[in-house]
Amino acid sequence: METMELWSVLTGVAILVVSLILLTCGLRLCGRRHNFRVQLFSLVFFSVTIIGSFYFIFGETIALYLVSGFALGIGFALRPVFSKILSGAIFDATHIHNATEVIVNDDIKGKIVQVGLLHTWLQDGDQLWMLGNKYLEEHPVQLKLTGKQMRDLRLETSISSVPKGGQSQGGSALKFV
Repeated sequence: METMELWSVLTGVAILVVSLILLTCGLRLCGRRHNFRVQLFSLVFFSVTIIGSFYFIFGETIALYLVSGFALGIGFALRPVFSKILSGAIFDATHIHNATEVIVNDDIKGKIVQVGLLHTWLQDGDQLWMLGNKYLEEHPVQLKLTGKQMRDLRLETSISSVPKGGQSQGGSALKFV
């Protein structure tokens, strides 16, 4: 059995403290609005530093058991959260941040302000909607795009437009179901 030495414990604690300071300073440099990639990087970075500090504090064998046990427990407990994170990653990867308008249903519509790890923010005038990424995955989302935005997304014109009375701003409507 491996023994805990004082320098190992101090090294592990130092790794945690330094990583927390670096992470806090990095997030403050990014400002109040952290996009999806910054939040995901922060989560992964801190997880890796926790594993590294466990390695120094408890030794290789015990750290392996602790990390495996925590990962199993956290995996089951946070399954709904991981589902939201994955939905946010997929929503973020579609690059629809500059859509003229996003319509979720008759009451919820607006322009995407930010896609986060768990939520996406839509702004419609003075109203701000905070929608769970899982909600956006489960409900049809209609996007209003300009012709340039459709070309930037490399969407062919064979995608059927959904006319609604008169189109504002000369854009096309695109439904994701």
